[in-house]
Amino acid sequence: MSLTQQQESSEVQIRRPVIRSDRRELVGMRSTLEFQFGSFEVRNYSATGIAILVKTGADRFIKSDTYPASHNVDGIKVGTYLLSVVRKAQLSSGEGTQVAFELKSGSIPIDKIHTIATVCKVLSGFNEAQQEMSKIPLEFRRLTLEAKLFLQNLEARVEEMRIEKRYCSLQELQSFETTLIPIIAKLITDWFEPGYQQLEASLKDVPAADIPKCTDFFREQLKELIYQSPFAHRSVSKPLGYAGDFEMMNIIYRNEQVGTSLFGKCLHAYWLDHSEAKAVRNRSKYLYEILLRVIRDRAGAPLKIGSIACGPSREVQMIIESAAEHELDLSNCEFHLLDQDVNALKYAHEKLWEIVKGTNSPVRLNFINKAIKHVITRRWQDSDFDLLYSAGLFDYFSDPVARMVAKSLFERLKPGGKLVIGNFNLTTPNQFGMRLALDWSLIYRSREDLKRLFGDLEGDFSIEQEPEGVNLFCVIRKPETP
Repeated sequence: MSLTQQQESSEVQIRRPVIRSDRRELVGMRSTLEFQFGSFEVRNYSATGIAILVKTGADRFIKSDTYPASHNVDGIKVGTYLLSVVRKAQLSSGEGTQVAFELKSGSIPIDKIHTIATVCKVLSGFNEAQQEMSKIPLEFRRLTLEAKLFLQNLEARVEEMRIEKRYCSLQELQSFETTLIPIIAKLITDWFEPGYQQLEASLKDVPAADIPKCTDFFREQLKELIYQSPFAHRSVSKPLGYAGDFEMMNIIYRNEQVGTSLFGKCLHAYWLDHSEAKAVRNRSKYLYEILLRVIRDRAGAPLKIGSIACGPSREVQMIIESAAEHELDLSNCEFHLLDQDVNALKYAHEKLWEIVKGTNSPVRLNFINKAIKHVITRRWQDSDFDLLYSAGLFDYFSDPVARMVAKSLFERLKPGGKLVIGNFNLTTPNQFGMRLALDWSLIYRSREDLKRLFGDLEGDFSIEQEPEGVNLFCVIRKPETP
């Protein structure tokens, strides 16, 4: 091999491919190059080069000429460069000309740009959050944080008492908790009753669009405290997609001292001691007594009863369980239990058949998985009922829907049949607390509201209530056939 060939071979062996830096863009941020004759938007950049958009006057940039420029990102200076034009190209979008430069020395501080971008993004989010926070009244924020501090301090005291009892026997511990829990629950009630009133008053001038921001702030601040209660946690988390599901009703009916901690048990007792929870427990007793009277009055005769949005059917459980005690003949009695939630029906089916088998009851049970729209549109065609009742469904209906459902149910009664409609009273005391803390909203109605809605149904009309006066019941009896 000649010397020339050896040199050429050596040159080929040491040649390396050119590696170019990736071009980068700053999305959502303003990046500019400042020249003596103007400021231009940066389109992309790499460690060794940068490109700008020149809308007009691109001829001022001459290829191979050098230009000093200052680089800014969102108003923050990144560096000063000496740039040489390497390429100019008209953009197909018609925006102008892209002019590309290379750095004559040094490099573009990419890490610094990324840091600025990150900080600006965080600060932008922070500023937006501060703007949103400004829409929450200062007094509401103060009261919320005061409530948080109250619960934190109370939780710490309860925990201290629990630790003191850690070496007690199980019996002593149970006695301690049974005594302590209602005392702490009452203390929470006494603090929050006026507290909710003050919180509600602080929102009186807040636009409706900003109320959710206030609600979210309250729940976010107190979530680690109030949602230790299984009742409150289920109400807010809504595992079945809605508040007031069948298991919520079961929690109220059981009325047990449960929770993720001793303080959680106190909070749970606080919620279950509210007038609303007491009214739900009273409601099952009220419906049970109605069933008891109807079955006794129609002893020996066929009896068809329907429960709309039946949930766990607590009152039906109670009737079957107590039939022997009250000498009730259920052999001609059939219950039609309708609910749109198949989980509620599965629970009711399992629980009721367990009781039926345990008592050897002859009662007939029919479980119907239908939505209330099927009642209105007659896709559920059953009729000739002696008794139809709905305990807690109408609290969620607007007036027009409530009228339609009531009319459809009333038409399904036999002559002499009875329709019972439950609705929470307009005077229910803790409406705001339920909405704010539990995310549980109802449509409350007065006696006058119920009379206006259902009074035109052609039957004997009366309004009853459970002992708390929270749950009202319209009782409408269809006239006998002449």
